[in-house]
Amino acid sequence: MMAARSAGAVTSFDLNFRAKLWKVFGGEDRAVEILRNIVSNVDVLVGNEEDLQKGLGIPGPEVAAKSKLDPSAFFGMIDRVRRDFPGIKVVATTLREVHSTNRHRWGAVAWIDGKTCIAPTAELDIYDRVGGGDGFASGLFYGMLTGEEPEEAVKLGWAHGALLTTTPGDTTMVTVDQVRAFAKGGSAGFSDKHAETRGAGRTSGPEQEQHKGHADPRESALVRRRWAEQHRDIYQQHQCHKQPKPVRADPVSSPADTQI
Repeated sequence: MMAARSAGAVTSFDLNFRAKLWKVFGGEDRAVEILRNIVSNVDVLVGNEEDLQKGLGIPGPEVAAKSKLDPSAFFGMIDRVRRDFPGIKVVATTLREVHSTNRHRWGAVAWIDGKTCIAPTAELDIYDRVGGGDGFASGLFYGMLTGEEPEEAVKLGWAHGALLTTTPGDTTMVTVDQVRAFAKGGSAGFSDKHAETRGAGRTSGPEQEQHKGHADPRESALVRRRWAEQHRDIYQQHQCHKQPKPVRADPVSSPADTQI
């Protein structure tokens, strides 16, 4: 990190604190020691209020969040983060409220060079939630590296993270155009049964009105349907992994007789 920064590169780091993993390597005290050393060489930091508290030893906010989507607790910690790490220019995180395995409310916020940015809230139909946070980070970085305004960069990260949860696996299957369309008010969902009739993602919040009319609410679902048709083998393998067929393991039968 020091070498990259000294060479003029913009450095980023995702705290992603995991107590069970750090327990093997010395516990929270050791985690704080190591992570603070890393973050002292970081320009762009990704992490929520729990990451900041347990990973960096930053005291918790004075004002408790009203909900999982309330950014006040996160923004309440920024002054202390900046005081401890004056080189940081960006601190960002996602906000997620889980209603069920396949139904989430999704948001994102960031502090960028003294400016607070809040993405809209989206109702998501989740196909595979793994990688949503990484999708947000990469979309945010893309927006920043391509010269987007701070608010737009955050929305691109928010949109990419949302769309990534609607396809199998944690590797993105969406294009920049699809991300931009969703950021302007599209939809996010994966349903091979109802893809052509249902808009799976809806935005709400302060920017809801300006999001209306920018994209067909069925567009993203249709994209997911086309993706499934073009990558049928991967899609079917993923479905089989999620819902394996019963195996008959008769001890007196030969391998050829075993049905899978």
